[in-house]
Amino acid sequence: IESGTIDGEQGPNIVHRIIEDGVMTDTHPIATTTKQEDSPDLAAAEDGSVHLVWERDESGEGEIYWSRWTEAGDWSAAVLVSSGEDGEGNSIKPRVAVDSEGVAHVVWQDNGNLDNGNKNVADGNAVAQDIFYRSITGQVANDDMKVLSDVTQDNMASGKASYEATIAIDGDDNVWVAWADTLDALSGDPDGDIWYRKLD
Repeated sequence: IESGTIDGEQGPNIVHRIIEDGVMTDTHPIATTTKQEDSPDLAAAEDGSVHLVWERDESGEGEIYWSRWTEAGDWSAAVLVSSGEDGEGNSIKPRVAVDSEGVAHVVWQDNGNLDNGNKNVADGNAVAQDIFYRSITGQVANDDMKVLSDVTQDNMASGKASYEATIAIDGDDNVWVAWADTLDALSGDPDGDIWYRKLD
């Protein structure tokens, strides 16, 4: 998977190639809109399918999309992950992991707020970032979007930032998420720490 311009189209776009027996296949487009497609991430499932998430620029703000490739060689229609009735904001840097049931678990960095749909703005100008989560079953984004990173303080009120999330699933299908955070709850200094959560 890579992000690049295809046939002179406005981009970058999302394209993929497969290495089969040491030979790389031709480049095939996945997301080729007139909008900027960027920051792809992949995860393989036990059934041989491959799950993809990426960031699309929607009128100056990022949204997170998901698609799945099967051994038939087709990518499914893109599903919007980061938007809903609430949580509107600039959604960037997605990461994905897939459990043994084929459910995709997605995390990303966002300055939206699930409580009121407004951006996390502190002191009138500093935009705080949080780590958001949502799962996908089949072709449906589940109604379980949540903020993972407001553990001890409210980033909206404090103007702190949570960023660079990563996600993994263990052998018992427990979902683990880690990220960097400038909350000063641990040391009293906003020097940045690594946080993690195990999802219930």
